[in-house]
Amino acid sequence: MNQTSSDVTRLIEQLRAGDEPVHAQLFWSTRDQQGQAPYSEDRSVHFELSPSQGDWREFEVLFEAKVSLTGLRLDPGAGSRLEIDSIILQTRQE
Repeated sequence: MNQTSSDVTRLIEQLRAGDEPVHAQLFWSTRDQQGQAPYSEDRSVHFELSPSQGDWREFEVLFEAKVSLTGLRLDPGAGSRLEIDSIILQTRQE
């Protein structure tokens, strides 16, 4: 994952969820986190995935990392069920 400062990142997920909304959280880690926990609340975004009734759908999440990314973690809400077909990570300079 190579990113420069001031990049806005778009995570595009092709997935399917059940019949209930999924409250999820995306965490990211960056290379400036030496000696810190890799994932933290200040480097995360909360979002909701609408029910997909078992159909594959595309969802996107926008976030901004100030320095190069080193990792991602997607946490669906407790008791949620998701199937992920693909994940695409895109960046653009602001």
